[in-house]
Amino acid sequence: MTDYGRLNDIQGIDALLKKLVSVSNEKAASLREQYPGLPEDYVEFLLRIGAGEVGSQNYMIYTGLIPAEEIYGERKLVGSVLLFGDDLCGFAAGFDAQTWRVVEVDTEDPTAVEVAPDFATFIAQKFSEIASWQ
Repeated sequence: MTDYGRLNDIQGIDALLKKLVSVSNEKAASLREQYPGLPEDYVEFLLRIGAGEVGSQNYMIYTGLIPAEEIYGERKLVGSVLLFGDDLCGFAAGFDAQTWRVVEVDTEDPTAVEVAPDFATFIAQKFSEIASWQ
């Protein structure tokens, strides 16, 4: 089980998490079945903390994964990318489905760039960054 307790150390975390809604056990089971190898820290986050709008339109965490081509069309992407969220300004984040490392993709240059080794690290960094804007 992933320790998301460290999120509590982020000043203003309650305001950032206020609008997130936990997904159902059925939704989590469906994601696990649809994406074998899906990182458990991501699924735990959706179950324990939730999905939705982070802060005041600072970030969006989806209730599931979206293949990058649904957003970026037929543009070339490095690897097979499954998106789990975006900053509402052109940067999306997701998993490289071959390595399950976290990548970000910019609408201007849809090349996947690795930004974190796992979801728990990424989300802690992202929430710290957003909290610093408040």
